[in-house]
Amino acid sequence: MNLRSTSLGIFTAVALVVAFTSAAHAGLIAYYVNGSSADAAAMANLTSPSGYTASSLSSTGLRAAVDYTSNNGTGFGPTTPAGPTAGSSAGSEWLVATCDTVSSSPVSTDDYYQFTVAGTGGNTIDPTSLTFDWQGWVHSATGTVTFTYQLFASTDGSTFSAVGSAGSKTITNPLAGVDTVTAVTTENIDLTSLAAAGSYTFRIALGDNSSSNKKGNFFQAIQLNAEVTPAPEPASLMLMGLGGLMIAKRRRA
Repeated sequence: MNLRSTSLGIFTAVALVVAFTSAAHAGLIAYYVNGSSADAAAMANLTSPSGYTASSLSSTGLRAAVDYTSNNGTGFGPTTPAGPTAGSSAGSEWLVATCDTVSSSPVSTDDYYQFTVAGTGGNTIDPTSLTFDWQGWVHSATGTVTFTYQLFASTDGSTFSAVGSAGSKTITNPLAGVDTVTAVTTENIDLTSLAAAGSYTFRIALGDNSSSNKKGNFFQAIQLNAEVTPAPEPASLMLMGLGGLMIAKRRRA
């Protein structure tokens, strides 16, 4: 057997497979609430999917302003802040979320925003990070109000697991009838521990320890970064098999 021609054949097959695999799309694949779009338009995914789909953003269990954005709170809340990620100005469109359940420990079944991304044609989704801008606010409450969130992920849409640590903000002894806000922060959740899968559903679950309805959360620039990897085509699988066969023959020679 000609060692040189065998090695060349193996190299060619492997190079073609590697070139195919490297054609994966990596980067921003889902984006919600950019500061300029309002209401249903803000809930829609703002990227242009290729090789995958991304649902609109939905909410469950949240009360007050739930499925729309507002640039002046809920009628008694503060003016929305500037958004560092979207580059938006004060008074721009943000999601307004008030929890229906009094709990400082968010769970995957109450008070959450949700969206789903799914590969098409056998493509897989390999998440890398989820980011968003966040502010807590109080208009009327007593004591210390703590706002929390926890991200949950699922590959089947029914069984959810927490990803990363919970985030929290605190407002201590707010004045009744006076808008008190936390600082705006950009939350960045590392998703590299998640394995590639055909689809992922994410839930940003919220919680707070106050029964007042005059408090809530502002959210903007919810962004999912991931790699979308194409499924190997039959020709690529054949090349991989051919490469393996060549290697096996070389070992027997």
